[in-house]
Amino acid sequence: ELGAKVGYTFDWVRPWVAVRYGLGGHSGIVGETGLDFIFRPSEVFRWTIGPRATFANRDYMETYFGVTPAESVLSGTLAAFSPGGGFKSVGAEFTSRYEFAPQWAVRGEFIYEKLIGDAADSPIVQVGSENQYTAKLGLTYTFSLRLFNN
Repeated sequence: ELGAKVGYTFDWVRPWVAVRYGLGGHSGIVGETGLDFIFRPSEVFRWTIGPRATFANRDYMETYFGVTPAESVLSGTLAAFSPGGGFKSVGAEFTSRYEFAPQWAVRGEFIYEKLIGDAADSPIVQVGSENQYTAKLGLTYTFSLRLFNN
């Protein structure tokens, strides 16, 4: 996917929106928006928490939540389903970042999403769950690029 994310960080809150276009696997458009509440208990710790919403067009939804008549026959259990575009999920995200060296940090994320609309109505989801959980742990290195000598 190729996309962009735009946001602005105020002192303790950061609204943002992101849009991506599928280059492989799907050719749809998916967007996300959120609002992060930022807590800095010390110079090296940063926590954020906030709501999220995801929306997608028909092409994206067809790829991940649709069931063609042929797929329905092959599965033997899933009904054919053709979702439309719209809101895909709502949820919340919590992140924690610890900077253990000037350019190094460890970051953890916990994300909860509840599939809604046509995504939740998909026979694929009915076999699974509308509640989706994701946990991430990563190591980051921050580098800078000096374009001007000032």
